[in-house]
Amino acid sequence: MKLYEISGSERLFKILQGLWNNTGAYLCIFSDNKKAVARAIEEHGLLLQALRKRNCRQAQEILRKHLQNEIRTIELSLDGGEGKNK
Repeated sequence: MKLYEISGSERLFKILQGLWNNTGAYLCIFSDNKKAVARAIEEHGLLLQALRKRNCRQAQEILRKHLQNEIRTIELSLDGGEGKNK
């Protein structure tokens, strides 16, 4: 949330804070899936690196891939397809 807070956009911060406060069910999907957690941590690190370099295109691409991966993980979890990759 720190990135959104320092963006200077109070409206954006409040919207995202509300979303963050309601992510409990989503986080439960990942709590037992070690592969998904490791991938998300790596993607977050890559995103931070791109942001630090002020490389907007790279940050957008990393975020796009990250969100696609998370959607796929959620779909697999709901379908029972991937199971708990420990």
